[in-house]
Amino acid sequence: MDYIQLLTPDVGCKYLVTQLERDRIPERPMIYGKSRLQNYVAFSYFDTDESENPHAIVLAPSGSGKSFESQGEIAQILDVDVGKLVRGEPITNRDNPFRIRYFDKGYSAEIFFKLLKLRGYDVEIFSARPSELRFNPCEIFDEEDYEFSAHFVNAVLETLKLEPMQGDEVLLYIKTLRKAKEDDRLKYYLSQKVSIVKSKSENLYRKIKEAGFKDDDLIADVVKKKGFENLSQPTLVDVHRLLTNTEGEVAKNLLKKLSAVAEIPMFSFVSEIDIRSAKIFYLDIELLAESPYFVPLMLAILRRLFHQDKFFKPESEYAIYFFDEVHNLFRVEAFEKALSVQVKEARRFKVQVRYATQNPTDIPAPIILNMKTKILLAPQDETEKEVFLSELLKHLGIENDKADPFYVFNKSPAYHATFWYSGGAFSLSLPVDEYKLKVFDSYRKVLETDDGWVVVKTTAPEERKRFEEEGRKVV
Repeated sequence: MDYIQLLTPDVGCKYLVTQLERDRIPERPMIYGKSRLQNYVAFSYFDTDESENPHAIVLAPSGSGKSFESQGEIAQILDVDVGKLVRGEPITNRDNPFRIRYFDKGYSAEIFFKLLKLRGYDVEIFSARPSELRFNPCEIFDEEDYEFSAHFVNAVLETLKLEPMQGDEVLLYIKTLRKAKEDDRLKYYLSQKVSIVKSKSENLYRKIKEAGFKDDDLIADVVKKKGFENLSQPTLVDVHRLLTNTEGEVAKNLLKKLSAVAEIPMFSFVSEIDIRSAKIFYLDIELLAESPYFVPLMLAILRRLFHQDKFFKPESEYAIYFFDEVHNLFRVEAFEKALSVQVKEARRFKVQVRYATQNPTDIPAPIILNMKTKILLAPQDETEKEVFLSELLKHLGIENDKADPFYVFNKSPAYHATFWYSGGAFSLSLPVDEYKLKVFDSYRKVLETDDGWVVVKTTAPEERKRFEEEGRKVV
């Protein structure tokens, strides 16, 4: 049997990687561990064969270790020694070529990300109530934004249970938006006084006044000051005003649809989503899920992050987006279309999207099949495993359960991941130790570090209060 030596990035020792289940080893492995046959295996989403479509989807029934697997991958990708995080030992290798964007459900990974921030990693723990967010679907920074804008408006219309824009309506919407973008004189708000902002956004109005502007000043003057450039972007009001002068049934129907969206305050004015360009971004969707506009708000946040990663991150860096329980987003058809606009140039901008769900039948089969890498996690119970695989095959329209991926999945024990990629399939179990079991435990609400810190989840306010009253150092 042939073996290849591989220098792993975190522990600095040589792994023996067999060619039995994988015929080529990536230059910079993102994930590595042991296969079901106890051979060492390594994988990279940005390897040569995968780089055209580096995206992945994790299909994992409840109790199969999805959260542990995701956090374990991130620890390897970032080259993080989890033991050092817990023990409070010096960390010298925080610089790496990867940006992580993690969208959680139920705060399952919050302790890990809070611990990273505590130890000096560049982490933004983003938390905002829906009422605090605003997004202007008409802001345009590059050509793709016109198409994204149309899909975003449709996502809002779907959320309102109204008919989305169709063919000719989409074309007319984009044409009118271009006109609004290209002619400053047609922007309604630019000709208004600063005082009008107060009724639209108290927060933005306060910032404008703090910058030294008076109520009688024109917004056209405000946009000349750094930090207020977004005020020069067209809005749905501008598009609507232009359409009122357009004749025909298509324009008439489009006006009705845009009116419904423009009446929603959070989508009718300037964007206010203050996301810092951190290397690591963490958001739990629980608060956003309270809003009827949950899916459009998620698209708005993603739009902000993708914009940063496409235009402002160094060319040498990669950005990886982890979505937990993504089926909550695919309930709105326009979500996938809007997201695909953002990631279609993934290879060029070194961006990868990684979905995860315990209900694969809630994800359209074409989306699963189009993902270059599918990751199947095996549950403990064999009966559950059989049912899961049977339902998945039926959903995907696949009859041959003897093919490589399903053979490997059937043979793999619990808590092993089956990687179904361009070259076939292999199984992988990430390295486990006592520290990872503590930190990656999705049910754990409190973690006490060896150097006296207490990391408390958002879902444990009483515990936080108790530790604070005891004078403990709490994050």
